Formats: sequence, C-alpha cells, structure tokens
Amino acid sequence: RTGIPGYSPWDSAAPGEHFDEPAAQYAIDFFHQALRHVEGTFAGHPFILRPDQAAIIANLFGWKRADGTRRYREGMIGQPRGSGKSPILAGLGNFGLFADDERGAQIYAVAADKDQAAIVYKHARGQVEQEPVLSEAAKVYRANRMIVRRDDSAAIFAVLSSDAPGKHGLNPHMILCDELHAWQGSDLMEALQTAFA
Repeated sequence: RTGIPGYSPWDSAAPGEHFDEPAAQYAIDFFHQALRHVEGTFAGHPFILRPDQAAIIANLFGWKRADGTRRYREGMIGQPRGSGKSPILAGLGNFGLFADDERGAQIYAVAADKDQAAIVYKHARGQVEQEPVLSEAAKVYRANRMIVRRDDSAAIFAVLSSDAPGKHGLNPHMILCDELHAWQGSDLMEALQTAFA
C-alpha cells in the first residue's frame, strides 16, 4: 500500500510492471513545490493537488514497464467545466518542460482553435512567471510559446491548433489535448498520432 494520497491501481500489472512510488511522488511534489495557481480563489497559492488529481498523476507517472519506461502513454481526464482541467494540464506540461529529464522536450497545448489551446498555455505561462527558478530558466513569449535552454538543447512549450500549418514533422514529448471531442478525427489528430509512433 502506497502513502500517495488518492493512489489506486486501476487494473492488475502485467509481468514485470510495477509501481514506482518515488517517481509518482516526484511528479506530485512538482505541483506544490514549483507551481502556483494562476486565477480564482487560490491565485498565488501553491498548487496542492486534490486526491483525485493526485491519483491521476500517480498512475500516469508511477506505473512502469519491466524496461523502466512508463506503462501509460495516454491519459484522459473527463471532468465537468470548472473542475480545474486547464490548470492541471498546464502543470503536466510544465513538468514535462522542466522536470521530466527529456532533452529537447516538445510540449504542445492542442485544441480545435488557437484561442482554446491558449487557455492551457496561459495557465502554464502564469505558473512559470510566479516561480523565480522556472521563470529564470525560461524565455517566455506571451503569445504562444516558452523555451528552456539546457546545455546544447532547447525544450519548448507551444500552442498548436487544428487550423495551424506545419503539423507534420513534430516530435512531441507530451501533447495536452483540450476539448478533444471538438477536433477528434481531424487531420491534426492523425498528425499527432503518427508523431508519437
């Protein structure tokens, strides 16, 4: 039994699969140690995950395959409007950008149109701007991207929409899909799925 709040193994592990509690805790800790809420009642306060949010993060980042890679490559958060989906997607993107040990990580906030995709980016940018260590490491562009340079590589967090050109040729580390029902089955979906191949 793990001490991670909200953790629950949704199904049984295959041979060699295991739950890496330190990896799960590392991802959970990133939220309250490095991120702050951007708007609403908790604006400026540390991003302390609710138990249901902690369970999502724990399962995504804690379950490992026998070779040490992550068991889950996709996750879907289905919650009603106003439940904090955009802030948690933004936090996941910032984790991928700053803390996931992926050189040259490409993180994309994706939606049917640029305005919708920009909502997640706005939260991500606000989280970074409130944390001096993160904001010092990142070059933040208000409109649609953040870049973090490390040694000889650069990681990027950018907005992408179904009406954007140049969707092919991406090499994403993480894709944060907002309002998936509005653009599922589009050319963008096909481009993103093949990019992860």
